[in-house]
Amino acid sequence: MQCLKAARRVREEDERLKSGLRKLEAYERSYTKQYHEYVQQQGKLADNVASEFTEVYFLRGWEISQAVTEAEKGLEEARKLAKNAGVPNADDQESEFASVPGEGYDDEYHEACIDSCDRGLVEGWLRRND
Repeated sequence: MQCLKAARRVREEDERLKSGLRKLEAYERSYTKQYHEYVQQQGKLADNVASEFTEVYFLRGWEISQAVTEAEKGLEEARKLAKNAGVPNADDQESEFASVPGEGYDDEYHEACIDSCDRGLVEGWLRRND
């Protein structure tokens, strides 16, 4: 079970990072939209809020960047735990720890996968295909 939990954490941290990167990309592409929304919210003329908004804009970007940095750290930690638990590399995983002899798939991982499957579903499928 430790192996499955570690693999799940890698997936969760990877998704958190991907989500953060999407938010960062959207943020970077939406300066004009954010600026106009800010002007509208403030109820001021656009000329009077340009420098004010610049500070707000950069603070928003900094917060999103910090979340991405934390997600990167979380993913790195999850990958280390997964390596120690014997989880094999995912297709999109950058590290190469499964290429080292003795690492990667192990008996605990196979047993955990087998234990987590729906045996009735598999047996029914096998009977239908006999």
